[in-house]
Amino acid sequence: DGTLAGLPLPQVPQPNAATALAALRASRLNIDEQAIRDGIAQATLPGRFQIVSESPRVIFDVAHNPHAAEYLTGRLKMLPKRGRVLAVIGMLHDKDIAGTLAWLKSVVDDWYCAPLEGPRGATAEQLLEHLGKGNVYDSVAQAWQAAIDAAQPEDTVLVCGSFHTVAHVMEVIDAGRIGGE
Repeated sequence: DGTLAGLPLPQVPQPNAATALAALRASRLNIDEQAIRDGIAQATLPGRFQIVSESPRVIFDVAHNPHAAEYLTGRLKMLPKRGRVLAVIGMLHDKDIAGTLAWLKSVVDDWYCAPLEGPRGATAEQLLEHLGKGNVYDSVAQAWQAAIDAAQPEDTVLVCGSFHTVAHVMEVIDAGRIGGE
C-alpha cells in the first residue's frame, strides 16, 4: 500500500524528513523500503543537533530564531538526563534574541555569552540582559574554552545561537585549540 511504518527517528528535523519522503513518493522513483529507512537513519545536517563528543556531550546547533530554538529544546529534552547543560551562545542583534532565549532557558543551566564580530553581532551583554544570569566573555573562543573547562564528563556543552557561533567553535577545534580534551 506504500505506507512506511516504524521508521527510525531522523537526526534532521522531522518536518524536513517528512518533506523528503513526500518528494520521494511524488517522484515515483523505485526506491526500496530499506534504502529509505537507511537514508532517514543516516541523514544529518552539520550544525543541526550535531553531537560531536560524548564526554562531555558536545552539541552544535545553529538555532537562531524561536522556531529553531523550540525544536532544539525538544531534542534536548528527549536525551537521557545527565549532568548540567552549559550553553555557549552568540547571536546576531537583528534576530529575535528574546524569543529564541525564552525557549532555551528551560533546558540550559549555565550560560557562556559571547559577542559576534561585525556590525550585526550582538554583544555578550545584550544576551545577558535577556537571560538575567550568565557569564560574559570577549570572544566565542573564550566562552567555548571556559565552558569546556567547567564541564564535567556527564555534562552537555551546547554551542548555539548562530551559524557564526558554531562555525567559530568548529574552527577553534580544527585548529587544535579545543582545551580539556
